[in-house]
Amino acid sequence: MRCLPGDQLFRVRSIQVHGRSVERAGWGQRVALNLTGPDRAEIVRGHVICHEKLHLASDRIDAFIEVRPGAGKGIKSHQRVRLHLGTAERLAKLMLVGAREAMLPKESGYCQLTLSEPLLALRGDHLIIRDETGRRTIGGGIVVHPWAKRHRKTERDLVSRLERLHHGDTAQLTQAFIEESEAFALPIPAIHQFLNLTEQEVAGLVEQVAGLRALSAEGERVYTTEQKWLKLREAMLQTLKDFHATHPLAPGMDMEELRGKLPFGLSPKTFRAAIDLLCAEKVIAKEENFLRLPAHRIQLAGPDRSAMAKIRAILGEQPMAPPDLKDLEKQLGIGRAKLAEVLRLLEREGAVVRVTSDLYFLASAVEEVRRMLRENLLAKGEITAAGFRDLLGSSRKYTIPLLEYFDREGMTTRVGDLRRLRSNVAGRAGAAR
Repeated sequence: MRCLPGDQLFRVRSIQVHGRSVERAGWGQRVALNLTGPDRAEIVRGHVICHEKLHLASDRIDAFIEVRPGAGKGIKSHQRVRLHLGTAERLAKLMLVGAREAMLPKESGYCQLTLSEPLLALRGDHLIIRDETGRRTIGGGIVVHPWAKRHRKTERDLVSRLERLHHGDTAQLTQAFIEESEAFALPIPAIHQFLNLTEQEVAGLVEQVAGLRALSAEGERVYTTEQKWLKLREAMLQTLKDFHATHPLAPGMDMEELRGKLPFGLSPKTFRAAIDLLCAEKVIAKEENFLRLPAHRIQLAGPDRSAMAKIRAILGEQPMAPPDLKDLEKQLGIGRAKLAEVLRLLEREGAVVRVTSDLYFLASAVEEVRRMLRENLLAKGEITAAGFRDLLGSSRKYTIPLLEYFDREGMTTRVGDLRRLRSNVAGRAGAAR
């Protein structure tokens, strides 16, 4: 069992009704529970003992309310009130939905209640609203959405959306709840608490609801609406189109960069599930960690080809001591962003190797250094940073980054100031002999 609000889990040893032990108790009975696990001092009036699978408490509620006939001047938007729900009592700020600024006696409508402290609420729960002092009852109502997002006055169709949550059948409620959620997609555990149904009942229901789309997110099925799916799809396509226009030399957009530009806050696993589905539908293409439109091809303009040739020539002038990016910028007369794109293209073609974020070598130079270092270590067993500098006839500015590069590549391992061949590399060399 769970106690909400809070996160205490515990077992029920026994149940009593009016001092008599029973196996079960139901609606309307006064019940005593013998609990094991929780700190009883933390369980107070207003807390609810519920199934462990219920885990969401509410601090903002959408409700339908009716002002009682004897409520005087009625109620104003943004008024502070006292909310009673079950045995819980909370201070709250009441905001009327839409353009209404007040609700007179006998009038009814939708509102949002922002609570001072969370409580457990489920759709359909009845509530009472009193003035801030608690002395005067203003009206009552019913919970429409227990985990509402903050509404803006300018929201379109808000009243009609709340009416669907209020009066819809189970299928309509499911679709409306997912559509209203700030999350792009929801798993069954999030849906079943809103519907106040078991997970088994919801699992059979969601597969039959029209207008829902299921995604397999690393073994967990999550559900979104067709409207949200189309919005995500169009956002991805437009973002990739804009990226290709501004980065014509890039093979595609980094996956995490794309995820950060989408209108929904997708979790990594939900994002990957959406990408897999779009790739299967051939809407987008994926290469390694890059995403692109299927029709995108790198188109090299004359200046780009010239820059690639010049970079090869400059790096080849002193293969063991190439200029850094700042010097390359000066020699080529191009900006850092364009230089980075051209270098990435050369790197993908295998012409250059990025040793650090600021230092590139010709691939042929790196292979020559790899050969020299490997032969030296096979002959002598180990080498110092100074010995490697002398071996190459270069400076520490280049030799230290190269040593660290070979460490990352798995060729060498560092022991203090020494480098040695990794055992698997040395073993392969011995077998080759």
